[in-house]
Amino acid sequence: MRRSRRLAAAAWLLLAVLGFPFAASGQPASAPPEEVKLGLYLTGLSSFNLGAGTFVADFWLWSTTRSEKLTPLDTMDIVNAASRQGELLGTRRIDGMRWDQQRVRLTARTDFQIHHFPFDRQKLHLIFEDSFLTAKEMVLVADRENSRVSRALHIPGWKILGWEIGVTEHQYLSNFGDPTQSGPTPASRLVFTVDIERQGRAEFIELTLGAFVAFAILALSFRMNPTLPPIFAGRMGVIVASVFTVVISLRSANTVTLLPLGATLADRIHFLTLAAGFAAAVAAAAVRYVAESGREATALTIDRRIMPIFIAIYGVIVTIMIAAALLQE
Repeated sequence: MRRSRRLAAAAWLLLAVLGFPFAASGQPASAPPEEVKLGLYLTGLSSFNLGAGTFVADFWLWSTTRSEKLTPLDTMDIVNAASRQGELLGTRRIDGMRWDQQRVRLTARTDFQIHHFPFDRQKLHLIFEDSFLTAKEMVLVADRENSRVSRALHIPGWKILGWEIGVTEHQYLSNFGDPTQSGPTPASRLVFTVDIERQGRAEFIELTLGAFVAFAILALSFRMNPTLPPIFAGRMGVIVASVFTVVISLRSANTVTLLPLGATLADRIHFLTLAAGFAAAVAAAAVRYVAESGREATALTIDRRIMPIFIAIYGVIVTIMIAAALLQE
């Protein structure tokens, strides 16, 4: 009896060492997940709507698998799709492998980075995962060799910097009511990313020209002698008119972009110019106060010294803003 028990124990130990597909509980080990290779050929990018956070992509999508039961493109979900139009063009069986191909036009959602607009750089993502199968049942593999961006793709006003494709695992903090699952649900995701940069120099000039002209007038107002009451009144009128011009320019720029007020580089330059207008008014009033106290020569000296400092501070801040936008990573 002892000998038979020893033999049984030794047999179980040998089976465990050899990786026999049975657990110690006697239950069969779970099957490995099915593999699906997914690839994408991007042919078009258009209709960028920064306010709504959407863009349109045209591409070919394909899948290959050796599974006898999977139909990948039938159940493939595009996670960030706002709307999708697709036509299944072909399915073949080649050497025991299923190949599906589909052409898709997609309106996709994205989180546009508008802080540096109109010198913004965007990373546009197309995110794919199966609608029903978890990463325990199916894993995606990126077809890096055949995926790419078409050489014929041209986006007016934008430059394509590069692209990449890869697979990640996303954890859903729910089992979606599946009684066979417990805890978070893992999903295999394929992410295709295109890195683009706006060629926005002309747009930048169009959006900020009003602010820069208004600042030039503010700077010239320092040449108006504040010690003489009529000229001082005229100088304050020039400052008020310049500030009003900046406000109109800011509203016009915001109407064109339809973006949140203050979110863009162009908006921040307008705000800086408004601050410069306030500083110019304070400087004029202060110099006038000194002149009225009987120190006209001192007032004129202060006014002449303030002017280059006023211009230099504005120029340095604007230069830093523009450089930060142009040199963004």
